[in-house]
Amino acid sequence: MGSLAGKVAVITGGSRGIGRGIAEGYLAEGASVVINGRSPEKGAATLRDWGTPDRARFVAGDVKKRADVESVVDEALTAFGRIDILVNNAGGSTGFAPIHELAEEAWQEANHWILNSCFW
Repeated sequence: MGSLAGKVAVITGGSRGIGRGIAEGYLAEGASVVINGRSPEKGAATLRDWGTPDRARFVAGDVKKRADVESVVDEALTAFGRIDILVNNAGGSTGFAPIHELAEEAWQEANHWILNSCFW
């Protein structure tokens, strides 16, 4: 087994892109993973692709919502008993503009994704 055997990782935004790649690397090294994403369909497809039901879980939710983040943590603790690794990967943008042209709503949205989701 790999260098992460017996470890448990929580990866937000783990059903696609960079987060999925990180989760696949952790699985290959023996870790169990709990991934999060907004699309239950993508999450289910990801778990099917991996074929590791004993070491992978998906929790649908939006990291901008504290209760959704708490659900991911609860699933990790219920399924695996602990969390050893946390990857705050989920994020996004509502657009790009020079800072002096950025709407306040866009700034607040970015803060929810980038800062608040890690704090919760």
